[in-house]
Amino acid sequence: MKRLIILSASILLFTKLSFPQTENAFIKIDSLLMGENYKTAITELNLVIANDSANIKAYLKLGQAYQENYQNNKAISVLQKASQKDSSLVIQLLLAKSYYNLGFNDKAEKIYSTVYRQDSTNKSVAINLARIYQDKHKYKPAMEIYNTLLKDDSADTFINKQFAFCLMKLDSLELSLKFYQRSLDLNPEDVSSAVQMATICSKLGRQDSAIQFVDYGLSYFPDDPGFNKIKAEILFKKDDYKQAITYYEKVIQLGDSTYPVYQNLGYSYFFYAGQDSNFKVSADYLKDKNAAYANAISAFEKSYRLGNENYYLCYYAAQAADKINELNKAIFFYNEVIRLTVPTFIDKIYKMLGLNYQVKGRYEESIEAYKKSLFYEPNNFEAMWTIGMLYSEMLKDKDKAIKFYENYLKDMGDKKNDMRFLVEARLKELRK
Repeated sequence: MKRLIILSASILLFTKLSFPQTENAFIKIDSLLMGENYKTAITELNLVIANDSANIKAYLKLGQAYQENYQNNKAISVLQKASQKDSSLVIQLLLAKSYYNLGFNDKAEKIYSTVYRQDSTNKSVAINLARIYQDKHKYKPAMEIYNTLLKDDSADTFINKQFAFCLMKLDSLELSLKFYQRSLDLNPEDVSSAVQMATICSKLGRQDSAIQFVDYGLSYFPDDPGFNKIKAEILFKKDDYKQAITYYEKVIQLGDSTYPVYQNLGYSYFFYAGQDSNFKVSADYLKDKNAAYANAISAFEKSYRLGNENYYLCYYAAQAADKINELNKAIFFYNEVIRLTVPTFIDKIYKMLGLNYQVKGRYEESIEAYKKSLFYEPNNFEAMWTIGMLYSEMLKDKDKAIKFYENYLKDMGDKKNDMRFLVEARLKELRK
């Protein structure tokens, strides 16, 4: 009995002593978290949990500390343990945040959507759920959430901007412009809204308005590669190739030397060179035009070397080379156009087309298709043989069959091979 009394007294004394110690530890931990000293806070919190594994408050703060320290895997592990002890809303939302941070959008969406259904007035939950919808390109439900939020707070810059973005993605361009304008009015320094408005105006064909919005952005960030590139693209659409060249070259100087930029710079030089009004009639007239074509070729070549095997680019590069008598480059790029536009298996395509015409009894069309197959693959014995057979057997015209084989041998020249032997044998048979 005496031992029991002593034990009970000890437990009571420990509880009285440990409670203020834990509270003092939390005061220290809160100070560490406020000072963003997450590493030390994590250590202190793990000590609290080691002494009191049922302390939900410690688990919550530890999960938050791991999140702020970009250790979301550990945050999830801690918060999952906490949720087994207490499935409170706070724990679920912290879990959702870590899931989102790690890209587990489905898991985060499940939590946020459940909470949102229970309480659609929770602005933080609504915005996080809408962001997940946007990440998944589900713009309609995201737009509906932002629309609901705007009814409570129409002066929120962020919500107006995100609502406008969703409308733009849903092709409601006029309405999107309205809400981007509202966002810009609420925060005139948010130049990204102005740039989005420029993009929309450009899509709507309002290039002058688009230029004005881009210039607004450039007035804040004159050396931003993105803003300069958008302006270059709009100027190109306006057929102002001289100014487009200036901005594309600036974009390259600012560090964006990707193949689309070089490609568009090449197009700008090419079309600029083709506008006679850009050049004064003088002794240097032809020289200036040729210099523009040479610059076009240079830009096209850089784009091509960066991996842009685009047959349009190759065609215009060949055309530019033609203009200034750079025949080797013209030949190279014309060959590239052919390589990029004509499938390597085109002979098989024509052969199968010929077979289908043959089965349908359309023999004249079948012969033409087989001839094209033979043009791309002269050693195609099946096509050669079938053409002669169609003339002699189906069209009952041995003379045409003989003439076809004679021309085939003529085209072969002095080559001695199996094809020549087979054709000669077939001719001998037809001439009997």
